[in-house]
Amino acid sequence: MRYHRKPAAVRQVRGRIKRGLKPRGPYPYSNEIDGRPEVDDVDAAAEDNGTGNPKSGAQSEPGHGGKTPKRTQVAAAWSKHAPALAEWAMQWLVNRTDAWGQYRPLDQRSQGSIQTQKGHLDRDVLVRHFRGRDVSDLIGLHTTSPDNHSRWLALDIDNHGEKDKGRHRHNRKAALTLYRRLKGLGFDPLLVSSNGRGGYHLIVQFNKPVPTPTVFTFGRWLVRDWKELGLDEPPESFPKQPRLGNGTKYGNLLRLPGRHHTRNYFSQVWDGKKWTSGEDAIQVILKTKGKSSQRIPPEALQEEPDDDDPEAGDDTVVPPEALAQVQKRALALLNKLKAVQGKNGDRITWTAALYLVKDFALTVEQALPVFHQWNATRCKPSWPEEKLLRKLELARQHPGPRGRLLDGGQQAHKSASHPSPSAATAGEPFAIDIPDFVLADWRKLMPRVSPSKRGRRWGQFMGLLFHVAVIRQGSNCICIPDVALAQLIWGGDRSRWPSRWRRQLQRRSRRRFGAWDYDRECSPECPLHGRADLPHGHLWMNLDPDKALGGLDLFRVEEDETNNCFRYDFRGGKSHHPSEYQAEVKQTYIDQLREKGTLCSVYLPAWVFGPAVLLPGPKRVLQAATRELTRQVSGPSPRPDRAEVVPGTVSPLLDKEGRYVGFNGNGKKVYRGRGYRLATRMKRAGYAVPADDLDWHEVCRFLRDLHSLGEPFGLVPVAVRDDLQQSESIERLLAMAQTSAGRSWLKKCRLLIYGPEDYLSSWRQRFAQMLGVSFIPGGQGGVLSEAKAGTGSKITSALELDAWIQENGLTDRALAKLLGVSQALVSYQHSGKRPWSARFEQRLAKYQAAQGKKDSLPEKA
Repeated sequence: MRYHRKPAAVRQVRGRIKRGLKPRGPYPYSNEIDGRPEVDDVDAAAEDNGTGNPKSGAQSEPGHGGKTPKRTQVAAAWSKHAPALAEWAMQWLVNRTDAWGQYRPLDQRSQGSIQTQKGHLDRDVLVRHFRGRDVSDLIGLHTTSPDNHSRWLALDIDNHGEKDKGRHRHNRKAALTLYRRLKGLGFDPLLVSSNGRGGYHLIVQFNKPVPTPTVFTFGRWLVRDWKELGLDEPPESFPKQPRLGNGTKYGNLLRLPGRHHTRNYFSQVWDGKKWTSGEDAIQVILKTKGKSSQRIPPEALQEEPDDDDPEAGDDTVVPPEALAQVQKRALALLNKLKAVQGKNGDRITWTAALYLVKDFALTVEQALPVFHQWNATRCKPSWPEEKLLRKLELARQHPGPRGRLLDGGQQAHKSASHPSPSAATAGEPFAIDIPDFVLADWRKLMPRVSPSKRGRRWGQFMGLLFHVAVIRQGSNCICIPDVALAQLIWGGDRSRWPSRWRRQLQRRSRRRFGAWDYDRECSPECPLHGRADLPHGHLWMNLDPDKALGGLDLFRVEEDETNNCFRYDFRGGKSHHPSEYQAEVKQTYIDQLREKGTLCSVYLPAWVFGPAVLLPGPKRVLQAATRELTRQVSGPSPRPDRAEVVPGTVSPLLDKEGRYVGFNGNGKKVYRGRGYRLATRMKRAGYAVPADDLDWHEVCRFLRDLHSLGEPFGLVPVAVRDDLQQSESIERLLAMAQTSAGRSWLKKCRLLIYGPEDYLSSWRQRFAQMLGVSFIPGGQGGVLSEAKAGTGSKITSALELDAWIQENGLTDRALAKLLGVSQALVSYQHSGKRPWSARFEQRLAKYQAAQGKKDSLPEKA
């Protein structure tokens, strides 16, 4: 609301201000008349100056005395100097360039005002922030680098909520006191008015990165006497943790100086004598330089940062695979609470924050989306986001154990960080061998939205067990060990199984599959035959070939119509029917199904263990992606999956030093490995795609499910627009799906999915960890690792050559000199740009034979 435009009203208000009186009339949202301050701010400025005269040289903050430039002039100054400010921020404030905080548009903040943006933080991102043309251009920078170093320390003195004159005054005095304290230590601090309502950011820059534990301890030492400073609560210090870990991947972030993310306000800066804005404030910022960390007093570093760390005593974290389910349970509990202003609403909101952070062991970043949903529906009036964040931070610092309400399927991990896939899991191994790939009929396995039919989950992971049993036992009359089914249903920890689990298993199996037989006698058909150390029973089933096998029924070689039992022979993927005519006819159909992609090899662990440990959406996405594994075109391959391995340089969003496999199809010629349209990916993963246009609610759900597979399985989605030569990350796609321009971009993009080179072994270990077994036997991922490790074995591919070169510390140039060939030839063979040469292989084998064992290899060139 603005002041009345009539000249008489303006003169009246100005006159009352000059006499030190409060203006009459409803003017709560205006703090200036042509640059004049409000009465309470004049009083505060006079009080700070000690003269009672607002024009006697007191500090001049927006609304705190002195004439403030017009908004258009201030914005123009920030826009003019945006490139210089970007260079300054890149030099002194950027701790990492792979992630930053991006503010959402005001109409899209139901899930939070800021989101982590992954990619490359360059100068253009910083320039857009300092120009401040739109709130969606504003960013915040993380406090900690990946190697736990920090370039700066920041103190945040907040004054959120309704306007409080007294608290505003106390915050300003405390900020100036801390500013003088840092000046006395020899630092060059930057004091910024962050919102014009009593919020201040005090930033201390260092001339080089300092270990984060040192910066963290120094920050807490600076605000140790916050009560004596007159503050109602301790200021927030950034970084908020001594090191990354305990579920914290990027750490906290702080908004850069410039435009406010909700108000039409630009930061003002204290120059040591007065508050400056616009051009003057920018010059103060650009002159601020980093100082040596040796100026930190020794007494400030005497306390150990971990002693008072609220998460040091109890490092319970929620595993990534269980996060969605934990958040769902937490929201269901919070929906039983209702916070109404005037009816103990503040205490109820504090209780909700404790539920999320303490009882469900969620981090602040994980708890905030749940808190937002509850706030939007169960709080009257809704809390501002700053209040929600503050309550979550205070709840994080609250003493006591974490994870009280974590149980069953969401069992928390106790570790310093998330368990890695390579970490061995205690317990029994999975009962039966599960090969990496198995031949199947895609029409029977195509991912579909699961109906709300009881027992459907059983059929999802048992269907592929039936396929494995048919192929292994060569019959549709199959035998399944009850122990294997129990491990899939209740996990690998037997202490969590029901007391009478066999009875429950028989009851559920009969209800789901109808007629079957159960006995304890172990026959040769049982995968565990001869395993006396593992007591088990057997479920005998007679599968209907049409319903259960589909195209696999073409491999039938013998049948017994009296018992409805058929024999199958899958050797070589060809028909071995006794009748030559029948064999020829069946082989014709098999070839047609193979050409259409109906009969194909599927990645078995995703189908057997996916339904048991993953939510339905991510499970379908993983199953559909693995079918599109891009394979090597020709020539021998050392990998059991024949996957084509590509370097990280194929996309700017991949690690340049990494090696990946692509799940991007095997189309002919130019279409091979190019990925698919977003709608095609969704359709193949069982998501509804209307014929006329994309259902964007369903698109967002698909993208979220795909994003959830990044942490546990290392999948990296990349969206590409060839016409614009642009590549976008999955985080960016989620943001683009909310705008019309972004949706137009998404309709024309190709979606590529990359996974780790060693996915066969790492995913198998991840599934074992999720299921609670020590390992899952039957994989062939070890073939790849053996090929890498065997330096003395014969090298027959570019992949083996690369492993051999890296292990022996050679370069292409050094190897070419040793072999007596050109460097270009070695480079072509090493990169795989040309077919593998038999003559080069012979020359390399001759050199290996001459050198003998690995210990006799020459020193690194």
